[in-house]
Amino acid sequence: MMKEELKFQTFFDQYGSEFTEYISMVGKPDVTSDQYRKLVGEMNGIYEKYPNVRAVMDSTEPRSLTVEECKGLLEVVDIRETFWSMESEKIYFQGCADSIGYMRKMKMLKGQPD
Repeated sequence: MMKEELKFQTFFDQYGSEFTEYISMVGKPDVTSDQYRKLVGEMNGIYEKYPNVRAVMDSTEPRSLTVEECKGLLEVVDIRETFWSMESEKIYFQGCADSIGYMRKMKMLKGQPD
């Protein structure tokens, strides 16, 4: 009798697309927050003042920028980094909340009602 070959799939092998969709959903920033709206306003202001900055961000084509446009580009990159941090924070805290929910379902938390 031949041994069956062990088939092992990681979580991401099995649920990669669902996980990516979940992360995309829970990581969306609160577009109604004052901080988010302020940052979007700043970025849009830079794009209005320096259209080449938007072109650099939206394209892979090389462009020449003035010193002022370079400063604007750096500000946009900084704002996008802040957005990424906001998204990462939401994902982190959602993961914490999910973990507590799983532990409750498995009755692993002390003082939990039956």
